[in-house]
Amino acid sequence: MGGFEFRDPWLASLVLLAPLVFAIAARMPSRLTVSTMDPLREAPRSLRERLALLPALLLAVATALLALALAGPRTGDRSSSLKR
Repeated sequence: MGGFEFRDPWLASLVLLAPLVFAIAARMPSRLTVSTMDPLREAPRSLRERLALLPALLLAVATALLALALAGPRTGDRSSSLKR
């Protein structure tokens, strides 16, 4: 069985953009601004509040997977030779 390789290994370096994509997407305003937080301090955290970073995380994972797909992963399963 052959080894694992990339067709264009330099494209795999685009995986390094995933943390940057996460940082930018996580900073997008998706919160409500209020003048005082006193009444809300006693309220339990909602499901929406607990999952607030999920879209940013999924976007970063998608960026990393796209970068790996563009690099063209491939494996060899047997060797062959051509006669000329």
